[in-house]
Amino acid sequence: MLKQKRCLYPIVFGLAGITLVALVLISGCTPPKVAPSGFLSNYGKLRQDPVDKEAQWWEMKGIQWHKYRKLILDPVETRIDQSKAERKMTQEEIDNLANHLRQTVIKEMQDVYPVVDKPGTDVLRIRAALTHLKPVSGALNVITTAVLFMPVDVGEAAIEVQFLDSQNNEILSELIMSSRGSMMDVTGVWTRWAQVESTFKEWAKKLKAALDEATGAGQ
Repeated sequence: MLKQKRCLYPIVFGLAGITLVALVLISGCTPPKVAPSGFLSNYGKLRQDPVDKEAQWWEMKGIQWHKYRKLILDPVETRIDQSKAERKMTQEEIDNLANHLRQTVIKEMQDVYPVVDKPGTDVLRIRAALTHLKPVSGALNVITTAVLFMPVDVGEAAIEVQFLDSQNNEILSELIMSSRGSMMDVTGVWTRWAQVESTFKEWAKKLKAALDEATGAGQ
């Protein structure tokens, strides 16, 4: 009987390992749930995007998106509750990431949508706030890679965005994006903020694609 139990150990632990890996992979694909920060005005109107599981959005009916060809990008605000943060961050880190996000969006947009500093009939104003950040623990990934042969800790970020008419500041649309990094990003799981910065690039691409579709600039 003892021999039979010992023979089962590799199977049991093997199944447990497979289950753990599966759970980690599933959790890596699921956006983090982040409580509303109070930055937006229409949380009750937000709806889950049918295609992009990382996005919730609302849009006022009848917007003439095609008229907007330039952008005002306000400095990105930060609304992160450090008391609830899973890992402590310095305010300098948070502020640097907020600025990095803004610069990433500018870089992605500026060839098609010039960034200006004055309102106009063809100028869309974008306000944004970082509401959640979680850095990668490289030390934890060293341990899990040694034990499970794979890293399990990934970065997280969430943002709330308002789109406004630059002349009258009427809110046209609102958006929440929450993202979790990927263990497949083998270069990003060892550095504290690499996965978050990669998420910023993806957000900027999605934002540009959405504006291209709405304004017809991509046609």
